[in-house]
Amino acid sequence: MSQGSKKRGGFASIEELHDRFSGELSKRGYLNPKNRINEKRSQILSTCITKGKGGSGLYTLTVPTGGGKTISSMAFAMEQTVTQHKRRIIYVIPYLSIIEQTAKIFKDFLGNENVLESHSNVSYDEVDESVADRKKLAAENWDAPVIITTNEQFWESLYANRTSKCRKLHNIVDSVIIFDEAQMLPLDFLKPCLNALEELVKYYGCTAVLCSATQPELKKYLTQTPVEIMENIPDLYRFFNRVTYAYDGKVTYDYVADKMGSSTQALCIASTKKEAGEIFSRLGEDSFYLSTNLCPAHRMKVIEEIKRRLQEKEPCHVVSTSIISVGVDVDFPVVYLEYSGLDSLIQGAGRCNREGKIAANQSIAHIFRTEKEMGSPLHAKRKAGDQYDYGGLPC
Repeated sequence: MSQGSKKRGGFASIEELHDRFSGELSKRGYLNPKNRINEKRSQILSTCITKGKGGSGLYTLTVPTGGGKTISSMAFAMEQTVTQHKRRIIYVIPYLSIIEQTAKIFKDFLGNENVLESHSNVSYDEVDESVADRKKLAAENWDAPVIITTNEQFWESLYANRTSKCRKLHNIVDSVIIFDEAQMLPLDFLKPCLNALEELVKYYGCTAVLCSATQPELKKYLTQTPVEIMENIPDLYRFFNRVTYAYDGKVTYDYVADKMGSSTQALCIASTKKEAGEIFSRLGEDSFYLSTNLCPAHRMKVIEEIKRRLQEKEPCHVVSTSIISVGVDVDFPVVYLEYSGLDSLIQGAGRCNREGKIAANQSIAHIFRTEKEMGSPLHAKRKAGDQYDYGGLPC
């Protein structure tokens, strides 16, 4: 039916990708920073490259928001694959809403043909049919050097009982596995997930890295202590302290909309889609709405327009759910954060003054509560344990 067997593989070797990645870092100036913020990001990157040459094991990477964690974690993984003879890199992301952006970054560095996306939103309708066919086959069993996938896909590969899910199981062996936004590990299945992770590290030659700006406290769930990649973490957080928090108390949707309208550019992160919609409906022109109600293509188009307006200093008012809080590189002078768990507040504030262009006392992260939120079941859950948020882990 296919006029002969399909050929698998055809990807660049991990050694070739390592050299290409290193070359791009140098060419793009990552190792030759031009300002104070980028100097610190370069230090973080250099530390990851150095530590990546160490032995296999379980690691944590704790970097404040805006510290360049995505590129630095991949740099660690690249060094680890070459020095420790790993077969592939598996980059695990919690949200479908941010996976496209991360994939775009890695494709830009390594070439579209060398990065495999494995998640429900991916499409293989490419111009070059041979590339599409290769990726379709590789997605079945993760036979590729760099894989970007979701938490759900990764854990189902280990715990599902269907052949289609388990077909990739053997290719997880001898891999470097990066867990981006580790605070979003599935709380309801935390123990079996961490047990499986330790098993992969101990018996199957894997290196695992838990990355986060709000690193969860997992020691009591683990039998081995993770090795932290970063050094002088408190100093890092002091350096990247670019905002001042202000608690506005209980307010109305009209109040939030009016306050946003008083600034040329402002971001509001609401707890629910409904509340985000209420605030957005009160804004005028030059306003944008983001949530999972938007399809991925539409969402990416909106984010690109937001970034363009921020870059050009044009009016831009954005109301979003928490999907913008992680993995979306935007830089607003002021943000409004609906009350939530501490990790979410920190992640949301990371969208404010991200490049450190204004003084911390002039870039304000406003924390507010609403009447509906105060009486909601979600609030009751938070009141019982404010350290939990959106399925995140205790910080």
